[in-house]
Amino acid sequence: MTTETGPIARGRRCGIPAPIVGFIALVLPGAGHFATGYRGRGVAFFGVIAIMFAAGLSITEGYALSPKEHPLAFGAQVLAGVPAAVGLLLTGGGRTMDPGLLGRLPPPEVVSMFDLGLVFTMVAGLLNLLVVLDALDRASATQE
Repeated sequence: MTTETGPIARGRRCGIPAPIVGFIALVLPGAGHFATGYRGRGVAFFGVIAIMFAAGLSITEGYALSPKEHPLAFGAQVLAGVPAAVGLLLTGGGRTMDPGLLGRLPPPEVVSMFDLGLVFTMVAGLLNLLVVLDALDRASATQE
């Protein structure tokens, strides 16, 4: 017999409409769980997603976050919410691998690890999408 703790098991209503929970969960990873009473899960989800996104940016020195060069990857990355917004602010709207006017490419160690960093940032965004769906499910279950 499994016993779950949290507002669902205790019969407590979260009081926040499910669409609002979904929105705040999409903007800030883990916030939907935090708002519905699953504070430990919310903090853990935020930590995992933020660290994964930051690791991907760190590995590539910010080159992984580029809406111009990687539009499909950027679509997945932006689902990370606040970590993606902070990454865009830190990189000045995304860095590009194109030498352009500067006439220089990123360092070779960045180029060799680029795919790994790109995957880290994409997985962080897609993981947040799953976390949003879970928060929506929990919020709608507490409102029934």
